[in-house]
Amino acid sequence: MEMGKECLRLDLHDFQVEAIHALAHLHSNILCVRGTGSGKSAIIRGAAVVLEGVTIVVEPLHSVQADQTISTVIPGFVVHNLDLTKDPAAQAKVKNHIDGLTSRKNACTIINTSPQSLLSSSVWSPTIKGAFQRDVVSLIANDEAHKTAQDEAYFRPEFAALASIFALARD
Repeated sequence: MEMGKECLRLDLHDFQVEAIHALAHLHSNILCVRGTGSGKSAIIRGAAVVLEGVTIVVEPLHSVQADQTISTVIPGFVVHNLDLTKDPAAQAKVKNHIDGLTSRKNACTIINTSPQSLLSSSVWSPTIKGAFQRDVVSLIANDEAHKTAQDEAYFRPEFAALASIFALARD
């Protein structure tokens, strides 16, 4: 766990260390309920460091995605935001990066996305499915899950379809 602390350059709380351990070493599903600003997102980033590979972070709000993309600075990691990558040349660069990953070792990539981009985009959906097929995805996380639970039917019904992405991880 020291590698995760060192790479994140954070003093992790006990709950964060326990959650990262559960994700990275016990391969457990976890639900972390904590207040705003308590460090839930650091759990995802810490697990990404320990697991290597591609970490897909599904976030309901574009503002949260943008903030997480900008604030995630981990040495050796590449961070992409699929929703904010609109320019075709930038999309091609991100797509080529993800398509070029052949193993989890040294892949070290975090993808911030909305469920819409993950499930229905003609650019991103095949790219993400290919990453699953090559077994380079090590973690899928739903950040801001409380927003999903509160407003799923009205806010973003696409969250209900995320099961199809999780099924790719099991196949």
